[in-house]
Amino acid sequence: MLGRVAKGAPMNLSDRCRPGCLPPRSRVVVCAVALILSGCAEVPDLDGRISAAAAAAPYPTLQPLAPMLVQAAAPARVTPATTAAVDGDAAALRARAAALRGPVVDADTRARMAGGVDTTATVDAGADPTEDRSGDETPDAAADTPLGAAQPALR
Repeated sequence: MLGRVAKGAPMNLSDRCRPGCLPPRSRVVVCAVALILSGCAEVPDLDGRISAAAAAAPYPTLQPLAPMLVQAAAPARVTPATTAAVDGDAAALRARAAALRGPVVDADTRARMAGGVDTTATVDAGADPTEDRSGDETPDAAADTPLGAAQPALR
């Protein structure tokens, strides 16, 4: 009696459909709501989007499908001309890659950049760079100082 419900037994949702599926009445309601909401959408005005030249142009001619299918099924033709063209493109790409492998910053600019920043002036000679100085001054002390007064210097 697995999977079947005895006659007269109340059916619940798990007996009617698998997990994740909607019962038939709910599906009808969802479809009806979707149709009602789609009626509220505005249809865009497409009349002015086609130019006069495009509207006056003749319809394209239809080509027979059989020759195109035969051409698509035929093996690709690699000729010496196509091989030379592909080899030339590959050589040009290898040359571009080699040019990109060089240094981004030339040696003169790198030396100028290295000498341009003096990092010794920012660290006190006697100060320990690992020392925590976050509790030296309370936030209220800075707020109590008048604007024109000299601020205490950091260690």
